[in-house]
Order: sequence, then C-alpha cells, then structure tokens
Amino acid sequence: MMIVDPIQLAKTHQLAPKGHSVLLQRDDYLITKIETKNGPLVLKASTIPGHVSEWDAKNCILLHEAGLPVPAVLAYGEGPVSFAFLTWIEGEPLTVDSPVDVQVAAGRLLKQIHHVPNRPKYDREYSYDAWMEGWLHVAMTYWSQQDGITTQMIDNVWAGFRKIQPLLATRGHHHMLQDGRPDHFMVLDGKINGMIDLHDCQPGDGAMDLAVMGVIDQPLLDHALKGYAADSEEQEAHAELIPFYLFLRRLAAAEFHASQATSPALVDQALKLAFAHPYNLR
Repeated sequence: MMIVDPIQLAKTHQLAPKGHSVLLQRDDYLITKIETKNGPLVLKASTIPGHVSEWDAKNCILLHEAGLPVPAVLAYGEGPVSFAFLTWIEGEPLTVDSPVDVQVAAGRLLKQIHHVPNRPKYDREYSYDAWMEGWLHVAMTYWSQQDGITTQMIDNVWAGFRKIQPLLATRGHHHMLQDGRPDHFMVLDGKINGMIDLHDCQPGDGAMDLAVMGVIDQPLLDHALKGYAADSEEQEAHAELIPFYLFLRRLAAAEFHASQATSPALVDQALKLAFAHPYNLR
C-alpha cells in the first residue's frame, strides 16, 4: 500500500493529473512520475517529517533560484507525509560513455553548485573533520570484514587520515551534493539537461563531489576536474583530499548496495577498486 495517493494529492494542489507510474516504493518513501495536461512531473513523498519538504524542495528552490538546471518546485509541504511535486527532468544518466564535453560540463556545473549564493553555512555540532572521521570509522568496520584486509592496512589508512585531518578541518564551506552520482546528471541532446535527487545537498566539501564522479570510472573524474578548473590553491587541496574521498566513497557505495542487494556487480567493482587503491600515508 502506498503511503499517499499520488493522484488525489496532485488534484489537491490543482496539478491536473491524468495518471501515474511508481518509480520507487518503500514502506516510508515513494517516488512516482505523474502525467498531467501540462507535462510530466515527479512526486516525492516520505513518512519521515521534513524528509522531502525540507531536503528535496528547499535544495531545489535554492539552486533553481540561482539559475541552475534543477527541477522547479510546484508544491511542497507537510501533512500525513512530507511531499514535494517537482518538474520532470528528461534525459539519460551521465556515464563514462557520454561525450567528453558533457563530462567536462558536469565539472563546471559542480563548481557552480558548490559556490551557489546564499548557501547555508556548516552548522553541525562537530567539525567537518570529525564528521569525516566518524564516516571513516564506519567504512573501516566494513572494510575490515572483507577477505584479505589486514590490521596493517587499516592502520595505514588511519595514518593517512591523520596527515590530512588538519586540511579537512578547514573544509565544509561548499554546498555539497553528497549524493551527486553521475547518474543524477541527466543528458539530453548532447548537453546536461538537469540534475535530479538533490535531497542530500548540504554544507560540505566540493572535493567529495568530484571524487564521487570517479568512484567507478576514473575518466569521469578526470574530465569533471577539467571543467571544474580549480585555482592553484584548490588544486593542491584536491590532490590531498580526492584520493581519500575516492577510497571512502568506494567503500560507502559497496556497503550501501550490499545492504540493499541492488547491484552485486557494483559492490564487487567498488571493493576491487578500494583494494587496488587503498588510502594510506603519502
């Protein structure tokens, strides 16, 4: 049973629905594509208070008002569920097989997002480097359970982390996608038509978003870096941080997809890359 009736909710907000198809359905989360007389739109709904109305909607509003290619918000709010109606973004997911100039354009778009005006400031109760340390603890617990991982390998990762921790402590000033996987960049007619799934945007480090581009396909990261065109100071930071983020996000991707049983091939690929390129003291 769906957590909300998409057609009835769309009618309530005078969106003239004609039909819908379910894209994702869980006990606490629903994504549907709704056909209307004015074209398709997407409904995101969650039983978690603020999950959609606070995260998806407000991130889309912030980026859309800055002129960036993200869904427009047609309606959002709280009720029995947190919900948002967004315009539909046509296109195919960005991949390593997309035209190189499109991959480069993804890097330019990332830079615009990271420096978007009026972005929220980092306001967690703990510092950015402490956040990354906690994330690494989780990743190391998962990695230690894999075949062939030794105590020395774990110690080497922590030694590398301690070296870059002072640099991490200076980060957190970008508007980070966090879940900016390549398949969230939609490509149409040889250009990026827009981005989807912006619910995880928050203050953080743009270098992590760049690393996410290369979790599976290094050329995507290389081309995105070209488009990002960082200044010399930021390039130096990227050289220190991106190898760490690549390792961290490969393990995070493997653990997530293993827990969801969604892509055994991706789990295997991410773990192989993490094993082949472990982060350590440089």
